[in-house]
Amino acid sequence: MLDALKEKTELTFRQAASAAFRRPVNLKTETAMFFFTQRTTSFRASTCRVRFNLTMLTLSVLAVFSLGPATNAQTVTGTISGVVVDPNGAVVAGADVTLINDQTNDKREQPTNESGRFTFASVQPGVYSLRIEHAGFETLVRTKVVLSANEGLALGELALKTGQVTETVTVQGEGQLVENVKTFRKL
Repeated sequence: MLDALKEKTELTFRQAASAAFRRPVNLKTETAMFFFTQRTTSFRASTCRVRFNLTMLTLSVLAVFSLGPATNAQTVTGTISGVVVDPNGAVVAGADVTLINDQTNDKREQPTNESGRFTFASVQPGVYSLRIEHAGFETLVRTKVVLSANEGLALGELALKTGQVTETVTVQGEGQLVENVKTFRKL
């Protein structure tokens, strides 16, 4: 009896195996399933690509806008300003102020405003001479004015002496080039 059961089981297994390979094939259904699967995969891949591209675009825009202030903060130029006054302390409007770079001899001229103020903006770091002239006053020359990177140098009140324009008063001010270093502390 065991042999008969064994033969029946073997026969059933062979029939099942051969039936699986001889099954009628519907090519249209399989082809349609293949294309449907392929389209789904293609759609998913394109969706992932779009999401990736949008993410990268967003990160790029954020990086540009977040680095904007940092880029502006790293300027190298500075400003030199001051107020021109007479011997009594009254402001002198319309005085001719000339800023001269001692190394390159570049000159920038500017008159004082109605408050006697002058400001030279976007000045490269270096050593400068400042010349102030006005009718009825002696010419004032201030030498060795040192401007460091990203510095706002306020010279304060610069007093002109009464006299002829042909006379020149030279004030020599020595300064050191200072390197600005920012330190951060953890709180």
